[in-house]
Amino acid sequence: SQNLNDIKRLNHTGTHPVHTDIAISNAIDYINWIGVKKKEERLRFLQRYWSDKLRGKKNVLVNTPEDIQRSCGIGNVGLKILSQGKWLNFCLMNIKYLLSLSMEQMCMDVVLALTYLQQLKN
Repeated sequence: SQNLNDIKRLNHTGTHPVHTDIAISNAIDYINWIGVKKKEERLRFLQRYWSDKLRGKKNVLVNTPEDIQRSCGIGNVGLKILSQGKWLNFCLMNIKYLLSLSMEQMCMDVVLALTYLQQLKN
């Protein structure tokens, strides 16, 4: 019988997903194999691959610093002609599409979207 006053009775979360444990172990092994420096270089390359293509584009705001010592694998971009709320809503509404794009396609789509939005604004 279970004690109804014991908070632990609510602690069951279902079957434990073993694949997460296996993935973490493999990820740690991989990092140890290639080294943190190589992973950092790769993450920085991927982030700079798309962010550098968008820098200087009309109405694009790349918030990620250009100085390689101040950024690594995470980048942030916004559109000057959209508020943060509208930009977030656009991204959330199109998340499946955005995740399916290659970095090259995403850069091209941002430029095309900016052109379209600029035409709507005029």
